[in-house]
Amino acid sequence: MQAHLAEDFHDHNRPAGFGDEASDRDVLVMLLTALAAAFPDGRHTIERLTPVGTAEALLYRRFSGTAFLGAVAAGARVDFAGTDLSAAGSGAFTAQRHVEDLLTLTGQPRPHHTGS
Repeated sequence: MQAHLAEDFHDHNRPAGFGDEASDRDVLVMLLTALAAAFPDGRHTIERLTPVGTAEALLYRRFSGTAFLGAVAAGARVDFAGTDLSAAGSGAFTAQRHVEDLLTLTGQPRPHHTGS
């Protein structure tokens, strides 16, 4: 993933909690790495890609997978959508604005637990 991100990549919707020392590029790589670890069978699907001008694209995407560890109970199947406006130049992504449907993710069914 790093090879596709400009060194000065800017995330206009950077999540809180990563401090000022980590670059937007590093934070995105950390988040995608954590997502891959939490959902080993995770699948990113691009459902729609629309050019916007000459250097941007509007991307509607979906992520689905089975939780292995983390905030969602292990074994739970998740499916949520997101929308990105991505900018590119010189062969790499230079910036993004994004929204994820995290309410859908956190409200999805959990595996049934039996026992005490």
